[in-house]
Amino acid sequence: MKQLLRRVFAVLLCAILTIGIAPHSEAAGFSDVPKTASYYPAVAWAVARGITSGVRPDAFCPDTVCTRAQVMTFLWRVKGCPTPKAKTSPFSDVPDGKWFTKPVLWAVENGITYGTSATTFSPDQIITLAEAVTFIWRAEKKPSAALCAGFVDVPTTAYYYNAVQWAVEVGITTGNGNARFAPNTACTRAQTVTYLYRAYDARQRAAALKNSINSLISGKSGVWSIYLYQPNSNIRININSRTMFAASLIKLYIAGAAEEAMERGKIPRSCETYLDQMIYASSNGATDYLIDKVTVDGINQFIMEQGFFGSRLAHKMSDSAPGVNYTTAEECCRVLQEVDEGTYVSQAASQRILHNLLNQMRRSKIPAGIPSGIKVGNKTGETHNTQHDAAVVYAPAGTYYLCIMCGGHDESDGAVTIRTIVQLSKLIYNSIGPLAS
Repeated sequence: MKQLLRRVFAVLLCAILTIGIAPHSEAAGFSDVPKTASYYPAVAWAVARGITSGVRPDAFCPDTVCTRAQVMTFLWRVKGCPTPKAKTSPFSDVPDGKWFTKPVLWAVENGITYGTSATTFSPDQIITLAEAVTFIWRAEKKPSAALCAGFVDVPTTAYYYNAVQWAVEVGITTGNGNARFAPNTACTRAQTVTYLYRAYDARQRAAALKNSINSLISGKSGVWSIYLYQPNSNIRININSRTMFAASLIKLYIAGAAEEAMERGKIPRSCETYLDQMIYASSNGATDYLIDKVTVDGINQFIMEQGFFGSRLAHKMSDSAPGVNYTTAEECCRVLQEVDEGTYVSQAASQRILHNLLNQMRRSKIPAGIPSGIKVGNKTGETHNTQHDAAVVYAPAGTYYLCIMCGGHDESDGAVTIRTIVQLSKLIYNSIGPLAS
């Protein structure tokens, strides 16, 4: 009985906001939507565009479950509140004049829903993750997916199978962990606006941003490789994925190997001084000292054990021995994300590396394209014909990880390449950094 009452209360609370659109509130005005929440940008976007509002002026109720009528109304508003052609509903539980009547009629006309039976839509039924993703997929005309998400709880015979594969491919969802999607789990208000935000704002911005990045580097000297990932929007851009000469970006991996060696007592804690100099001052002398201590083989073993299969240390920074120190833009961003999340070797090791990144002396590339006052940690790499930078950017709309690599450019184009990296950084920040307004 108590469980039934809780479900009824959740449905009633969820229905409150769908009866008209309340005056818009800033997401920051909701006491239950902190700026640190992963769904904060999605809520700000949805409120700013009239897709939804708060349950109360000071509360969004992100964990409240949504109904089928609620989500269909959100989707209808995302699409611009189109007027349906039909005047009467085929469903007995969708009478004329209800707040969800037009959204449901529109959805039926466009093949987004077929109801829960030939005569019912079940507007007050709590919606599942599978239904929510399927509604969005159908609204996008059932696009096909090239990948298999591999969720153990999404059988190929399920009505939502193709929708889930597509949603994963385009970054709308990543599942619930442990190779599961949890299709029958109730979809909350936070999840609903996040799905819509990723489908109709973040995804479109990512496509436009990728085109702009390609346009900016088109015709520029050198080989460019760029990776960008913003977890909360799930924006992920990977341009020209390949191994590249690492220059000083290899120091990100040496730092991890040295931290692990210190924690295991293989090298003395006094090596911390050299590690600090290697990161914030990019000292090659300090780097070579650590390589001697940990050894090339020891560092490569660490790199492999961490799953960085596109990175390798061939020799010390001062050596001209055969072989190339190489890495990828994606793996550099993975290191930065692990550092930021406190999982790179350990919490203490991650904090020490992050402190050095935030105090990096060389700030003329990615940080130079970020507005003052925005926290940025970065690690550069450069030679006579190489300009790299990898950074974690703590943007208002969500932290993101960015690595820009350019190798083999004309020696006379070094300054031009740096200016291009700054332009790319500014372009990317302007696209995904500020909150929706």
